[in-house]
Amino acid sequence: KIDDYWPGPLESAKYQGAIYGFPRDIEANVIYYNKDLFDQAGVAYPTEDWTWADFEAALEKLTVKDASGKTTQYGIAAEFGKWFKWLNQNGGSVFDDYANPSKCLLDQPAAIEAMQWYADLIAKGYAMTDADLGQAGGDAAVLSSGQAAMILQNSSRVSTFNAANLNYDIAPAPIPEGGKRWNGAGGAA
Repeated sequence: KIDDYWPGPLESAKYQGAIYGFPRDIEANVIYYNKDLFDQAGVAYPTEDWTWADFEAALEKLTVKDASGKTTQYGIAAEFGKWFKWLNQNGGSVFDDYANPSKCLLDQPAAIEAMQWYADLIAKGYAMTDADLGQAGGDAAVLSSGQAAMILQNSSRVSTFNAANLNYDIAPAPIPEGGKRWNGAGGAA
């Protein structure tokens, strides 16, 4: 029941008959991947069995660097807010209780491990930084243009990729060994 997750009773008159917005871009994030880039690199398409180790091995092969070592094609591009997915897949959490938080848990081993894992992907040049992603026009632009082989995103990009006739598919996001599938309930209205 929603009252278990909402900080306060929804039965109150304050909420009766009110519409605050219709849901849009609900967060069921998946990996979108450019099949042409995978084929060019000789990398098998993602499967639901992919672990973080499998993902990183694919990222290494899908990342292209020029003679100076600058990344010209990233394995993955993800908006900054997607870090939350990696954290929760690894058994981490931001707070001890989201409805009534009393303690931040970002200093716990599961949280640190997840954040360090993704930071290392960026440091190796496999993952595009959020700043670079913004300058390149966003995740739909970098996947469509071949600047990134994969993005992590919700269903909002399907119509864009279909209209562009992009040779793409989707797969569940990889999980760490011993981790779990996880999606947030965020989005827009």
